[in-house]
Amino acid sequence: MASGISSMAAILSANKRPAVSAACYQVSSVNENTAKKLCRKSPLSLIAHTESQIMRTYPAGMRIDSSNFNPVIFWAFGLQSVALNYQTVDSALHINHAMFEQNGGCGLVPKPAVMRDRQHMMFGRFNPWDKEFDGLHAINLTITIISGQYVCQNTNTGSPQVEVEVIGIPVDSSRQRTKMVQRNSLNPIWNDTFMFRVTFSDLAFLRFSVTDLGTNHLTAQRVIPLNCLRQGYRHLRLRSAQNQSLPLSTIFIYSQYEEEGIDLPVGTGAEDSPAYGSLQMVGKRSRRPPSSADFTRLESRDVIGSAPVRRRMFFLVIHGVVADEPSTILKITQDSTAQDVIAQALAKANKPVDTANDYVLIEEVQRGWDRKRLTDRNITQRILDPGERPLEAQSQWKGDGRFVLKKVADDPSSRAWMSSIRNAQKDRNRAKAMGADMQS
Repeated sequence: MASGISSMAAILSANKRPAVSAACYQVSSVNENTAKKLCRKSPLSLIAHTESQIMRTYPAGMRIDSSNFNPVIFWAFGLQSVALNYQTVDSALHINHAMFEQNGGCGLVPKPAVMRDRQHMMFGRFNPWDKEFDGLHAINLTITIISGQYVCQNTNTGSPQVEVEVIGIPVDSSRQRTKMVQRNSLNPIWNDTFMFRVTFSDLAFLRFSVTDLGTNHLTAQRVIPLNCLRQGYRHLRLRSAQNQSLPLSTIFIYSQYEEEGIDLPVGTGAEDSPAYGSLQMVGKRSRRPPSSADFTRLESRDVIGSAPVRRRMFFLVIHGVVADEPSTILKITQDSTAQDVIAQALAKANKPVDTANDYVLIEEVQRGWDRKRLTDRNITQRILDPGERPLEAQSQWKGDGRFVLKKVADDPSSRAWMSSIRNAQKDRNRAKAMGADMQS
């Protein structure tokens, strides 16, 4: 086993892509300590290895109490078979049950698209240890714990408290608690609102646990995948600590989540022509259900201020931004111009933004979708105008294409190359104009 682990570690460190000649029936089985070392030292290589090879991990021998580890962290690195101690029903086993419950309990759940879809812009880049992910849409989740019903078994005089926990990759994991309700477990009312920011919802779970603070015992719980949470007002049925359904125990919740976007201030003209410096990411904001006091405050106002304009966030892949990276992912809106994109790309590369006029954004588009016939003659190059919107230009492509950031140099070869692109662009515009005149 030791020699097998060392050879597998050598393969992971040498190749970031899976070996084509490896047999699909070869399975690596390592304990949790070895799996954690691989996750820390070679995260991208480990995810690439599990594209074509099955890996299994199991609890370490030091767990003499038959306790379990959190399986989400190993799922996040692509490990397909995460073994747990089924004789101990704890939160880890609750998460494992919720994971496969979303697919009818058939025992198979597809990996997130970022790990298996080669067309995904984050494919080969996803590292669960990162704090920010340029190619993933984060969501702002708001949950209000309104009330509960029969949340403590065998007693109606318990003092319940609800803990809401997001279990996922390290940057998403957090927990919050409601206030305690004194001696009322029959129909306690909390009305507490919590806000969470989740960057990787495909492997995020919500755990609701009710604790009687009088005895400090867990009385009810429920774990559900975040993607299975239905928005709005819901009665969430609870389960016991052994994950058995409780016929009467529920908590009444209100939930809402929205994709993180970009707010543009109103009244400055930014809502019509956004500038890079005015883009502000939406943070954690309150989305609790409106109360009567809210309506009273609204009615008492003579003038209601204008809310900022919300713009959906899109991802744009730019080549040539950082020397040691093949491409860079930028977050833009549908109103972002080529000048905004250049400024954001320079900021990402830690270059002075005031030199944006020294750069141009070039689109390279293939004529047709057949990659087998890809040659230099089949690629057209065009320089985007500073006020042109890259997303609109991308929607006009009739083949595979990409955007390239290029610095305008003063040497003769660079000037000749730029002149050839501009001349070809003028010829295409002239041909389009002649075709339009003939049709009219």
